[in-house]
Amino acid sequence: MPEYDIDITLACETEATECGSGARKACDSKETVIEAPEGHVIDDRTFDVEMLVERGSENTAPYAFDNYISILEHAPELKYPTTVRMHVHARSSEGRCAGGGKTEARFFGNYINYERYTDMFKDCVIPTENS
Repeated sequence: MPEYDIDITLACETEATECGSGARKACDSKETVIEAPEGHVIDDRTFDVEMLVERGSENTAPYAFDNYISILEHAPELKYPTTVRMHVHARSSEGRCAGGGKTEARFFGNYINYERYTDMFKDCVIPTENS
């Protein structure tokens, strides 16, 4: 298995659906927020999630990127996030006395050291329409 800069597993598990009322249970893990180290951004093009356990009627593992910055002065449209937020959600099974729900997911990805690219391209001249 490859090694990643970000590699975290989140889980939540519910009790079984109630027998009398059929009321289902739900859970959400605590939101986890990861900030890229100084001089780095999160590679949102390769970040991924792997569902490890999906039990019950609902299983989700949403994540969202935030705090985008431009990493190259000559290409301001090239932006990457410095923050990723993630959590998991589970809901127990439908039906009276049905089983509980559980979601377990692995979130993984890498950082990009943008300072390396800034130094590499600092003397580049980008052609314009007038040049």
